[in-house]
Amino acid sequence: QLAFVLNGSRFDTAADGTPFAQTRKTDATLRVERLDLAPYLGYLPASLPLRLQSAVLGADLKLAFEQAPAAAVKLSGSVQLQGVRLATPDAAPLLAFESLTLALDDVRPFDRVLGLRSLALTAPRLAMRRNGWVAVPWSSLQPCALCAPLGTSCRSGLPARQILKCWCRGNGPNAD
Repeated sequence: QLAFVLNGSRFDTAADGTPFAQTRKTDATLRVERLDLAPYLGYLPASLPLRLQSAVLGADLKLAFEQAPAAAVKLSGSVQLQGVRLATPDAAPLLAFESLTLALDDVRPFDRVLGLRSLALTAPRLAMRRNGWVAVPWSSLQPCALCAPLGTSCRSGLPARQILKCWCRGNGPNAD
C-alpha cells in the first residue's frame, strides 16, 4: 500500500499479487481525490490539437491482471473530471463542462474492449459558429472516418449533422 497527499489531493494505492503462482494474478487499486491538473498543464506537448485549460481529476480504479495462459488485464471502477475547459490552439473556447463521470464496467485493453456501465455529462458548453454551415472549430484535428476513406473533404457537401462528426485537418467548411 502507498498513500500520500500531493498538492492537497489524496492518493491511495494498494496491490495484492501472487507472482510465483501459475496465473501470476494481481489486483491493484488506485484512488485519487480532486487532483487539480492546472499545475501540470505546462507539461502537455504544444503539438496537441486541443489545449486543456483546466480540469480536476478523481478516480477509483481497480486493475486486475492474470496470466493464464495469455496475459489478461481488466480495468473497472470510476473516473470523474470536473471543471473542464478545452480551447483551440489559438486559445478560443471550444468545449467546457461541469463534470463527466465514467463508470467502467469491463475495460480490457489487450482485447480492445471498452465496456461502460454509465456516462454522465453535466452542463456541457460547446463553442460553435455558423457561416452557411454548422461547424465546430476543430479543423486542426485528424481526418474523421467519414472523410479520410472517401478522399473527400467537408466541402464536398456533407450535411450539417455529419459536419458535427467530421474533424478534418484543414478541410473543414471554414478552411481557406
